[in-house]
Amino acid sequence: MVVLVTKNALGSAILRQDVQYALTSGNYRGRVVPVLVDSPTIEAGKDIPWILLRLAPIWVEGTAPDFSPVVKRVQEEIENGCNASA
Repeated sequence: MVVLVTKNALGSAILRQDVQYALTSGNYRGRVVPVLVDSPTIEAGKDIPWILLRLAPIWVEGTAPDFSPVVKRVQEEIENGCNASA
């Protein structure tokens, strides 16, 4: 599960419910990738749930951010998941 976290999304009950579900569901165990958008406007530890910071988040910036690190991380997670279940 890729969690896109923006300043506007931080107050969303839906975001918190989805993250809680992913973290407690066996289907997503070890496969939650937090992506923090516009990091200069987000205070780590205050605005962002602490658990997302422990999951090695990807920080992207700008109005047209480069999501290639996100794609690479998801590919790695998929490869690791496939290797782990083999």
